[in-house]
Amino acid sequence: MHRQVKTLKSLEAEVRWVQENVKLVRQNLEEIQKYFGGRTYDEILRRGTNYLTFCPDLTFCLIKRLRLNGFNPTLVVQEHGFFKIPAFHAAIEVPTSEGIYTVNFTGTRTAQIYKGKFNDKLSFRLPTLAVTKIKVTPKLGKSRTFFNILGLGSWREIDKRLKFVKPEHLERISKALDRKSDPRKLEEKLTKKPEIKRLRMR
Repeated sequence: MHRQVKTLKSLEAEVRWVQENVKLVRQNLEEIQKYFGGRTYDEILRRGTNYLTFCPDLTFCLIKRLRLNGFNPTLVVQEHGFFKIPAFHAAIEVPTSEGIYTVNFTGTRTAQIYKGKFNDKLSFRLPTLAVTKIKVTPKLGKSRTFFNILGLGSWREIDKRLKFVKPEHLERISKALDRKSDPRKLEEKLTKKPEIKRLRMR
């Protein structure tokens, strides 16, 4: 049996797979708070991801796909002040045969890929408060979730792992996103073709 070569092309194929197979849905406040970062790979594929809180789900599904196909990804969690209160964004550093690449879902239908380790001047361009990196264990079982990678049971324990983001911050954000939720916006997202933007270091 030949060992699969972990190329940039195969990495991009996994990103496209996630974009094409994780459907977008609209959730109410109760569902946002219940499901945010707390579902397994199979559950996300079955139920879809909220089009406003997609980052943990898409990132986790890509990590799972990469582990299944022999990649050794590192989860990167960027704490930032985008909402004038601390929040977080996730990216992934992935070693390939052409070097390390960073993958970053900046939208429900848009992913960035650039060569090198995580760079907050390229990834999401938010005022960074802190960056946490976690090497993903090979044993990413079926019952694991995004927050399990952080060693947490749910987002309500996030202050045990991150420096600035607190559960009350995420609760406030979830309420703001619930008010912002609009079925017409979801329809616009569903009509947009998935894309991968290849960025270059400046």
